[in-house]
Amino acid sequence: MEMVFSKYKTQAIFASLILVVLLAVFGNFIQAKAAIFSVAFITFCGWLPNKPWQKTSQIILLTVASVGLILHLVPGFNNILIWQDRLFSDSSVPHTFYINFDKALVAIALLFYLFRQRGLHEKARQTTRHLLTVAAATLVVTFASALLFGVINWDFKLPDNILLFGLSMVFITVTAEECLFRGVLQRSFSHKIGVWGVPIIAVLFGLAHLPFSTGFAICATIASLGYGYVYYKSGQIIWPVMLHSAVNFTHLFLFSYPLLQ
Repeated sequence: MEMVFSKYKTQAIFASLILVVLLAVFGNFIQAKAAIFSVAFITFCGWLPNKPWQKTSQIILLTVASVGLILHLVPGFNNILIWQDRLFSDSSVPHTFYINFDKALVAIALLFYLFRQRGLHEKARQTTRHLLTVAAATLVVTFASALLFGVINWDFKLPDNILLFGLSMVFITVTAEECLFRGVLQRSFSHKIGVWGVPIIAVLFGLAHLPFSTGFAICATIASLGYGYVYYKSGQIIWPVMLHSAVNFTHLFLFSYPLLQ
C-alpha cells in the first residue's frame, strides 16, 4: 500500500512540476527551448531507476546539467534583473541580483530527485543538540576566518527592499547549491567512502567560489565542511539548507556584503 501511495505521490509531483514549466512559458519567463530542456531534466530526475550500474552515469549527467543551469549556459531562460550594482556599504563591491529561473529549476528538479531516491530524510546519526552545536561552530569559524583573511569587515546594517532577495537566496540559490553539492555529490561519495565525502565535496564547493577571491574560496570551503557534516549526520537536506542560509544572512546583516573592494 505504501509503495502504491508513493507511486501516485511521485506522479502528482511530476505533473505539478510540468505544470509550473508550462506556466513559466506562458508567463514568458522561459522560452520553448528552455521548456523542453526543463521537462527533460525533471523527467530524468524523477524517473531514472535507482540501479547500481546506473549510479555513476546518473550522477555525472545530473551534475553536468545542474552546473550548466547554475552557470546560465542553457539558453532560453529570461531571468529577471531586480537590481544592478547596488552598494550595501561603501567598502563593498557592487551587487547585482537576478531572479534566476534556471537555478530555480535545479532546486526543484533535484529536490524531486532526492525524493525519488529517498534522499530527503535518511536515518539521523546524531541528535539535534549536536547538530546545532556544529552549526554554531561553523558560523564562528567561517566569519573569524573571513575577518582574518580580509575578505570582509564588520558592517551591521538592515538593508531595505530585501525580502525578495532573501526568499530567492534561500529557496533558489541555497537550495540549488545544497541539493547539488550535498544531496547529489556528497551523498554519492559518502555511500562509497563514508565521512570522507564531506571534505572532498567541501573542497569542490570552495573551488566553485574561487572566482570571487582565494580568501573567499577558503572561507567557503570552511563553511562547506559544516554544511556537509550536518547533512552527513542528519540525513536531511534541510539541515545544510538552513545552515547555509544562516551563514548568508549573517554575512548580509553583520558584515560587508558580498565582499570588500
